[in-house]
Amino acid sequence: MFKRIGEHLAQEYTQWPVWIPVFLGSGIALYFSLHHEPDPVLSAFLLGLMGTLTLWAYSCERRVLLSFCIFALLPMILGFNVAIWRTLYVASPVLAEELSSSDVVGRVVTIEPLKKKFRLVLEQVVVSGLSHEKTPDRIRLVAYKIVGDITPGRWVRVRAVLTPPSRPVAPGAYDFERAFYFKKIGAVGFAVSPLTYDPYLEMNRQKSWVSQSFSQHIETLRYGVGNELLATLPSPQGSIAQALITGDRSSIPEDSYNAFRASGLAHLLAISGLHVGLVVGFLFFLTRFLLVLHPTIAMTWPTKKIAAVIGIIGALFYMLLAGSTPPTVRSFFMMSLVFVGILIDRQSISMRAVSFAAFVILLFSPEFLISASFQLSFAAVVALIAFFEHYYKHLTLSAKDEGWVSRLISYVLAISVTTLVAGTATAPLSIYHFNQYSTYGMLTNLIAIPLTALLIMPMGFIGLLLMPIGLHVLPLKLMGVGISWVDWAAKVVTSLPYSTLTIKSFSTEAMILITLGGVWFCFWHTRWRLYGIPLMGIGVLWATLEVPPDYLIEERGRLIAERKEDGYLYLSSARTAKFVGENWCRMNGQKEIITADMVEKAIDVTEEDLRTKGCHAYWRASGKVLTVKDVQGNRPWTR
Repeated sequence: MFKRIGEHLAQEYTQWPVWIPVFLGSGIALYFSLHHEPDPVLSAFLLGLMGTLTLWAYSCERRVLLSFCIFALLPMILGFNVAIWRTLYVASPVLAEELSSSDVVGRVVTIEPLKKKFRLVLEQVVVSGLSHEKTPDRIRLVAYKIVGDITPGRWVRVRAVLTPPSRPVAPGAYDFERAFYFKKIGAVGFAVSPLTYDPYLEMNRQKSWVSQSFSQHIETLRYGVGNELLATLPSPQGSIAQALITGDRSSIPEDSYNAFRASGLAHLLAISGLHVGLVVGFLFFLTRFLLVLHPTIAMTWPTKKIAAVIGIIGALFYMLLAGSTPPTVRSFFMMSLVFVGILIDRQSISMRAVSFAAFVILLFSPEFLISASFQLSFAAVVALIAFFEHYYKHLTLSAKDEGWVSRLISYVLAISVTTLVAGTATAPLSIYHFNQYSTYGMLTNLIAIPLTALLIMPMGFIGLLLMPIGLHVLPLKLMGVGISWVDWAAKVVTSLPYSTLTIKSFSTEAMILITLGGVWFCFWHTRWRLYGIPLMGIGVLWATLEVPPDYLIEERGRLIAERKEDGYLYLSSARTAKFVGENWCRMNGQKEIITADMVEKAIDVTEEDLRTKGCHAYWRASGKVLTVKDVQGNRPWTR
């Protein structure tokens, strides 16, 4: 058996580099799965040892399997170390206990207008009654009233209630503590007084334009562009345009946002390769068109390569304007490689380009690995590239000079196949993270993608270019027309029966098996890639056979949920800890909260477990009580 594996690995030798980010991510995932912080010195020693073994393995030409194992272990240990170093690098104080009505002073990093309130992130904060050593680097506040013109970079003063970042609502749920830790946000809260601009602090602490960080200027630009879009277009057109241009989805009305998610168009609201490709491609062809208008330039200058350089600059600008999220960073690297290929006269769209982008992102921001945006973005791109490499040539129409009917059929076929492949690849991840699956995604994408490609994004980009000179109203109005059509289609599809399926959560172990099977199927080229299919099947079977807990208990003991024989969760209250209850029901595959009278003495949990430890799950059969601390352990982001 080992001999056959070695033969297969030898045949796939050229595909080995594609697996490097997978092994790097495995080491990162191992670090985040631990309950206690590892020793960084020991990890660095293991990294050096594996580097030496890798150099030795390359000299052993006949020991293919051993070489591949060492080749895999080196990036795994590197990923483990990168995660440790990143955790140490972003380390900052986390609030230990609630502070009631404290005076807070800080500089605005971001500001998001929500319905009847604002959400802000403040840095360089000073909190009354809290020493400098215990003060978080950043805090996130919700303010209900703002006095003055508050923009990113302004110093503000407010009286607020501060609390530590909340723990997960259940084992395996989204970890707010960990997510905020890597953003250096050590406290959250809400204002109990109007948020006011403090010019005295700004004058003393911010002497010049240069004193602001580059990221602060980008945030100011994002805020200004977003406000202009909201002022030019009515709701929900302006808020959706703001999401497409700046990546800020906070002002989208709830009905429109839910319609986009339920109809399979949520990917349009999260800036990714589609948006970056449309904007940068439009900029590339526009630049080249303008250059070739002059005969001398067209005949003597390398117009294509000049347009490629402009395209790289445009991709960088759009990535920064969109907030540098994992999908936009990945798209920037992909587009940059495409344009670099143009500069050196080579083709750059390949699985290696995706692998390189993933490697760079994980190397500098390993925490992105466990984010839904990173996983969904790369799953869709990897599946599409693998499909186009192996199967798409069999589906294309042979006649290139056919009329518009054949071209239309080819276009519809391309969108349908692309939507089907990407939707299939991201479906397990969507269920794992959001417990939702859109059944009519292909139908809505057939309507929305052409509108986005031909009208919405080109007009939005033209409006962005003309915004400094005040000629942006007309193109943005046209962009709004396209957005209104897409919004209408999303709401119509959402009203159809069974438009969205709510599916219960499954374990991380099952998701790992499904992901590994999909990667195996996509990365290899020979027939042994088919072994990835049964591996995915095992993951799906694992997910369906999992036994959920019989009871769920809220962290402070305020809410209890019991699983009845019908499989539904019955909550003790529909109002107390409503956010927790909604998440419990969603993770159980329920769309609505069902309440019932609870008998607490039926649950064999001590008062200390219920009130002090903060239980989140209890299995009646084994009598096991699982707390958040049992899941998280003693990690830097836990208090």
